[in-house]
Amino acid sequence: MSHSDDHGRIIHHDLKTTDVGRSIAFFEALLGWKAVEVTPGGPESTHFQMRVGDRIACALMGLDADLGVPSHFVPYIACDDVDAVCARFASAGGEVRIGPMDLGEHGRWAVCSDLGEGLVSLWKGTDPPAPRDETAMPFGLFCWDELLSTDAARDAEFYAGVFDYDVKTMPTPDGDYLVLERGGLMHAGVMQKPAEAPGPSTWLSYARVEDVDAMTEKARSLSAQVWVDPRDIPNIGRFAVMADPTGALFALFREASTAS
Repeated sequence: MSHSDDHGRIIHHDLKTTDVGRSIAFFEALLGWKAVEVTPGGPESTHFQMRVGDRIACALMGLDADLGVPSHFVPYIACDDVDAVCARFASAGGEVRIGPMDLGEHGRWAVCSDLGEGLVSLWKGTDPPAPRDETAMPFGLFCWDELLSTDAARDAEFYAGVFDYDVKTMPTPDGDYLVLERGGLMHAGVMQKPAEAPGPSTWLSYARVEDVDAMTEKARSLSAQVWVDPRDIPNIGRFAVMADPTGALFALFREASTAS
């Protein structure tokens, strides 16, 4: 099936947080994000854009703590046809959680879950997404996403079927890392979730930073819980994994050519 170059590309992120003020303060202090209120409302309806200069790092909005769902990031995957991709999610055993629906004049949107209950948003905007970065992403922006999966091989094949990705296997010291790509462009990774980690599959978004070690210590000082201390991925870069004070999981990354 023929697709546009942007089909299957992760183009945006939402942060759903149980404490809007605490999340804003944390990410402004750690990554230099600046909160810009877009849609005012109550604790669960106010919408902020978190910006780095003139770039949007993510959208941030409240999540009712009484639902028992921890704060979390949700990646947006660009689609040529949101309804068609929703149908593929459902026929492959996933679930359409919200939509598809039009969001005013901005575009068409849905939220789906995969076989391991990992959540993604699907998006077809009335305007095309920003061009893919040809150089390194500015510091503070997300540069990579991977699915921490309860069954990596199964879920890689699931997403390959839904988005017509090819699956590339990259051996690592911790086991095979699966990359979802099409036309030679890498879109996301899939990694086996540690057996001791509870809960469903979840997407992990990597923010590019200048110094992973220094930023990890800064995150600790801001009450983050560090899950994976800074470590190297041979020939790739250096990373750490942590959760913000409200429980939202994310990672820091610096590429190998200049990794600290």
